[in-house]
Amino acid sequence: MSSREAKIKLIAEGAGRARSEVNSVSDAVKNLGSVGSVAQKALAEIGKAAFHAASDAARAMNDVRPIDFGSAADKAKSFEDTVTRLALRTGGSSDAMRQKFRGLGEDLGVSAQRVANFTKNLTDQTGALNAGEAVQALGKYANDTGRTLEDLGDTGRSLYSDFGVSLEQIGGALQKVRGIALDFSHVGGPVALENSLVRLAPLLARFEGGSLERRAALLATFGKGKSSRVAEETTASILGAFGGSNTMLVEQTMREIRKDPRYSAYTTDQTGQTVMKPGVLRELQQYFKSRSPRAVQQYFGTTMQGLQAAQTFVDADLSQVDRAEQRAEALRKFLKESGALPIDQLTPSQLEGIAPMLPGFDRKKTGFAATRAGQRARTDVERENVELSVGDTIQEQRDKRNALYEGRRGTQAAVDTARSYLPSKYERILDIGEAAGVEAKTEVDARRGTPTVELGAASIDRMAQAVRSSPIIARPEGSPAATAVEANKARNRSLGAN
Repeated sequence: MSSREAKIKLIAEGAGRARSEVNSVSDAVKNLGSVGSVAQKALAEIGKAAFHAASDAARAMNDVRPIDFGSAADKAKSFEDTVTRLALRTGGSSDAMRQKFRGLGEDLGVSAQRVANFTKNLTDQTGALNAGEAVQALGKYANDTGRTLEDLGDTGRSLYSDFGVSLEQIGGALQKVRGIALDFSHVGGPVALENSLVRLAPLLARFEGGSLERRAALLATFGKGKSSRVAEETTASILGAFGGSNTMLVEQTMREIRKDPRYSAYTTDQTGQTVMKPGVLRELQQYFKSRSPRAVQQYFGTTMQGLQAAQTFVDADLSQVDRAEQRAEALRKFLKESGALPIDQLTPSQLEGIAPMLPGFDRKKTGFAATRAGQRARTDVERENVELSVGDTIQEQRDKRNALYEGRRGTQAAVDTARSYLPSKYERILDIGEAAGVEAKTEVDARRGTPTVELGAASIDRMAQAVRSSPIIARPEGSPAATAVEANKARNRSLGAN
């Protein structure tokens, strides 16, 4: 017996014992009212009220949630449909995907169905067949920054499609952006820088070719000291001015600067798009510093926004872009070679990167995962995965039943309709009998024989006894839900008789 099956059995047995205990206490409390005294009757009413209040509180505190087998089967079917379609599209194994998504869900505190949907959407947006490789990194980063998995969808798409980051390297790329935000004290922090990076990606991807650090650092440099909105608008104006300029004008200026009539300021990056070479912006900046404001305005325009863009560009310390890339490379070298760096000279992002290697580092979960809400989310996902396992079994039985009525859907519909008019105790006997037939057919089909199921008085009596003794989880007898179901069936039978 698997651990999940053991859990399910424990739930069933526990539900039966709990119901028996509650009923005995309830009966004892109710019997207090038979004494006859007004005072004793009043006490009895108080006792019954207290009992019901305590019972409700106990159920709430124990988080009693019986498995709804029908709902579990429906969820399992939907999950399997999503995964199967994704597997067919990507050429992967649906069984492996189901296990992977369940595991990722438990780790991130996200349902397996949400993981599957996110992976499908990321596949649609990027066209990549291995989009699942980025889910864990995106989910962890989302938890660390107080967002949901779905909030990182555009970020994952942009890093892959706009900046050429492989899906396997998404996690590292996100940490690079975070590091730049920390080192540049970007207003709004890593999330604001990341959002601006995504929104300005089509423009930014054409400048300072090469590493993601350079592009993120360029954005942080132009936005330094400004609010997130102003920083983004100003950066867009600067990049738009050069990106929308007559390339011949830029080429002419750069050839004048370099005194090289054949120099080109543009090249092609790994994605195949034309980009401005690294260092060109810095050379243009130095050139503009020695020119009149009128000469600068031909690039940025004469509007107030253009004036602000021109001033920001001329005053920006673009050497920080080079230093950011150099610091990132130094950190990678340190981590690779275990070399030595003076702690007092490290940037915030370097300290954060080295911290896991230092003695006494706390490796516990951080961010949302470390909160009570995060712990509850993981617990809920673990519970959902148990229900998915139950649902898989129920759906398998549904499939077998459907196969039993192959070519006779009218008969199946008639049986389903008749069942809806039966009292529950008879309905259960019919369910057990039909389930026996399903299993018998399955077994006999395996031997290529003819199924035979006998439902005589003795067998029906045994099934009725089994129903009476079996623990009821999905629809407890005497519950408001069960009472409502029986009342509805009685009403249906009455209407049918009329």
